[in-house]
Amino acid sequence: MKRFVVIAQDIGSAGPLAAICDEIERRNGTCERYLRVALPDDFEVRLAAADKAETVVLCGMSSFEDRAVQELRAARGAIGCGAPLALFADIEPAMGRPFFAEIRPHARAFIVPNQQVADEARVAYPDAAFIIGNPDDEKNFYSKVSREESRRRAGAPDGTTFVLAPGGKDLHVNYLHFDAVVRGLLVLGRPCHLVISLHKDDPSPQESYRGLLETELSVAI
Repeated sequence: MKRFVVIAQDIGSAGPLAAICDEIERRNGTCERYLRVALPDDFEVRLAAADKAETVVLCGMSSFEDRAVQELRAARGAIGCGAPLALFADIEPAMGRPFFAEIRPHARAFIVPNQQVADEARVAYPDAAFIIGNPDDEKNFYSKVSREESRRRAGAPDGTTFVLAPGGKDLHVNYLHFDAVVRGLLVLGRPCHLVISLHKDDPSPQESYRGLLETELSVAI
């Protein structure tokens, strides 16, 4: 079984890659994990000294270039020393991120979220292998709590329409998104309970969104 060196910074890729590492190790493989942590100073030296026939570098593709620094460094290290490189796209837009443009042609394999992404990417990378799936997506098929319990935990009163609005990492985009949701619900003309779910990696303080509470809706953040 091969040894995998796994690097990811975004929680959206680090979480699923941790699950993939667990499965690899369950099958007696080994994983050297750098999930949401920096690479060691001698990473390139150690990678160059590794057995290339037994080592695979598996990198996530974070959503912002400054967050992807460790992944890009690891990928360039793999390319430079000839170690096989695999890239993990946790969501569809990850495959088109411009700061990975120089890296993608060197990947031997891609892990992508669905068949459509695989079919489209094969046009550009016909020699690469494609693996389809994301452990986090697969978990969504299995409900952890009932509908009634979900409403109770969210504090949604009886007789209201319960709406969950998840956010991304950009304050301006989030504000436009949440504001559009609020306006749309007001047009419905019926009691609604809106829960705004902020992204774990949103750098903006929660107070930045308080203006959204000044509506006729029941709103919680």
